Formats: sequence, C-alpha cells, structure tokens
Amino acid sequence: MSTVHPADKLKQTLSLMSAFARGTEGSEHPAIIKLARRIVVAANVRPRDYKGEAFALLRFVQRRVRFTRDPRFNEMVQTPVTSLLLGTGDCDDSSTLLAALLLACGHKPYFCVVDVTGDGYSHVYIVEYIKGQRVPMDPSDRNIRPGTEVKSVARFEKEV
Repeated sequence: MSTVHPADKLKQTLSLMSAFARGTEGSEHPAIIKLARRIVVAANVRPRDYKGEAFALLRFVQRRVRFTRDPRFNEMVQTPVTSLLLGTGDCDDSSTLLAALLLACGHKPYFCVVDVTGDGYSHVYIVEYIKGQRVPMDPSDRNIRPGTEVKSVARFEKEV
C-alpha cells in the first residue's frame, strides 16, 4: 500500500493550479483575456496603475465566485473558465481564477499557501510584488481587503 505524503500532494495541487492559470482554460483563453481587460477598463483604472489593475481584478473575483467547499474527502481544483461558469469554488479555485486574470494583464502572481491553525497548510491566496511592495490578495472572501495579510503560523509562496 502506498500513500502520498502531504507535502507531495500540496506540490501536485499547486502545479495543477499553475497549469490551469497559465493554460488554455486560463490566461491563454481569449475570453479570460477579454474579461480581464474589460474589468480594468470598467473600473476606470489608469494606464500603468498596476496595483489598481490587481485590485479591480481581485474585487471582480470576490464578487463573482461564491466560496463553496470541495466535496468532503475530495480535493478538487477547477479551471478558471469552470469557476466563472459555475460562480462557485473554494480558495484554490478563486486563487487560480485571479492568477489567470492577472497573468492576462501581464502581472506576475504568486500562490501563497498558509497554515492558519498549526495543523497543516489549508488556505491559499495570491501575492504580487508591485513596485517592490508585497501585496497580498485573498479572492475567497469579499470581506478581506486588498493588501491584508492572512494570519498564519507558517507560509510559503510559489510563482504561478
């Protein structure tokens, strides 16, 4: 009998999230590119205001994707297109969608995985470095303001 080590499972999940965000159902999809650009235009973000772009995209995902847990005992990751169509997803799904929208606008997002309780890594959100400033963005909760760090006992980041 073989088991998958939790660290290996986390690596696999992050690799899948990155592939989805960067792939044909993510930042390469014409509808994702078009949507990302429409969001920043509709939000009246000035050209080269990269933080404004990131925050407009964050607010869109926070409003558009209702946080819904995965089925019990079944970790799932949705493509960005699926998250948009369903309008639901958990933290990895909303983070993957936000990463795809950011990539479509030329940003360089990172997944930030955190252990909030000391029982293991259980939450993910997006971090971007804009003009040298670390900017955390949690798309899974519309009550968390842009730039607010999630309290945790451990964290690590992986470039999307």
